[in-house]
Amino acid sequence: MSNPQEDFELDFLFQAMLDQTLSSEQAKRLEEILLVDERARSDYIALIEIDSLLQRVHHQDETVEVSLPATSNPKRQATGYWVVIAICVFAMVGIVTLVTPEKAPVPLADVPPVVPDIPIATVDAVGYGASRIDLPFQVGETLVNNEVIDLDSGTMRLKFLNGVMVALRGPAILELVEPNRCILSAGQLVAKVPEEAIGFTVETPAGRVVDLGTEFGVEIGNEGATQTHVIKGRVSAAVVKQNWESEPQVVEQNSAVAFDMSNTTIRKTPFAPDKFADALSMFKGIKSLSPTTAYLHNPPPSVDRGALTDTQRVFLIPEGREVPVDEELRKVITDLSEQSLLDLESLSNPDSVEEKIDSFLVHGDSGPKKERTVSGFIEFEEPIIAVIVEDDGLKATDNLLGIPDMKYTNPNATKYRKTELESDDEIIISGDRRRLEYKLKLRLARDQFRVLIQSK
Repeated sequence: MSNPQEDFELDFLFQAMLDQTLSSEQAKRLEEILLVDERARSDYIALIEIDSLLQRVHHQDETVEVSLPATSNPKRQATGYWVVIAICVFAMVGIVTLVTPEKAPVPLADVPPVVPDIPIATVDAVGYGASRIDLPFQVGETLVNNEVIDLDSGTMRLKFLNGVMVALRGPAILELVEPNRCILSAGQLVAKVPEEAIGFTVETPAGRVVDLGTEFGVEIGNEGATQTHVIKGRVSAAVVKQNWESEPQVVEQNSAVAFDMSNTTIRKTPFAPDKFADALSMFKGIKSLSPTTAYLHNPPPSVDRGALTDTQRVFLIPEGREVPVDEELRKVITDLSEQSLLDLESLSNPDSVEEKIDSFLVHGDSGPKKERTVSGFIEFEEPIIAVIVEDDGLKATDNLLGIPDMKYTNPNATKYRKTELESDDEIIISGDRRRLEYKLKLRLARDQFRVLIQSK
């Protein structure tokens, strides 16, 4: 928020959220602000922390030490909802302090407070086969507090409002509690935590894992048995029982620990990052995607015409990883540099291509007798080397860069699969060559192009 009018709007929306009078239009507007405004997110997270504190105070029968979290806008702390919250906190603490064992608690204390739905995370990427009992997951879908994700199969990636990225592999059950806390009851996840979100907590049936600035995996086994494997940085792990908690144990990079509900010890276990390979692959190469771009880890066996259709989205399919650029591949790139690759500076001399590259296929197919225009973006972690857009170039690199045994096209088909950049389709690459924007007009034939990036 950068001016008084915007501050007033945010104050009004927060107040409506607290009063549980937030309309669907207002909720959508609040979500839009939180997704683009870092300071608004900071204030929002502070507000949720205070709300959580109120709930804990509400159900305790002893004095509680209270401190209000700081907001990113000092002027806002003394106005609007912050005054209301501060009064509520100190009033609640006063009530709890005055209650004695001889006095019966106020009957309303037994009624759990109603917490409005508030955004916690969004679905950032969905692997092929990711499903739940009722509806399929949609990229860009907003997930709210206390929402339980019951992932039957496949993989998906969540982006929390505080920047934490969580990849989940099914079958798994994950409950979103707060922007900095979730509960994993089954399955496995990998969390990638930025510095500003240190302290991100994953609770399990046997205890909790607290991030100390890291990338780590958590797996739940039989009867809640928990393993955590630290891929980068370190975490703190503790056994938690009903009225008891063990001394937290720091777990360093490239090591792992296990603990369960049957005892109180945390023990070392062999570090095995490979068991998180499916979840980890949700991070590799991709930084962010537009809601119109669906990430397909473990794609179907065919991307031939009509085999993989969607009228709202295009699909991003990871193909070859760390493919050595040998003489054969370099020759193909050289031969195609004038006709099938966008004019990127790195290809003015094909010999400048890195020794290893990663390949991604972008696939759009709206189905028979349907025409749609789909626009979106893909942001890669490493620079784009080339984009192959012509049918001949795609066929020439299917075997070199594609997925083994994938059916890319019918050899007898007459319909081409190229991206028609000279007419209705557009591909724009940013100056740092990490962001690709597209606009594809999907007709009866497929639109496909292959993106090559440097291996990390």
